[in-house]
Amino acid sequence: MTEAWRRFSDVKATEAEEFADRAVEANEKFVRYRETAHSLLGTGIVRSSSEVRISREHKWGPQPFHYRDEDYKSLVESIREFVADRK
Repeated sequence: MTEAWRRFSDVKATEAEEFADRAVEANEKFVRYRETAHSLLGTGIVRSSSEVRISREHKWGPQPFHYRDEDYKSLVESIREFVADRK
């Protein structure tokens, strides 16, 4: 039983699990920035995890918050719409 448990407990995290752990940690660290921006603007620009993807081609490599170009473009478009609506 001990050998079987040791093998089970030595299983390394998958890349997806490591990304998820880093994303949770970053979200916790940066919540104050999101809250400040939201309080100043009265809104937030949000994407669910099903709408964005990690880019394998990102110039700094695949990591949480290194998105695909189309994800960044979508966020920029949402910001432009928000600014235009406030004029």
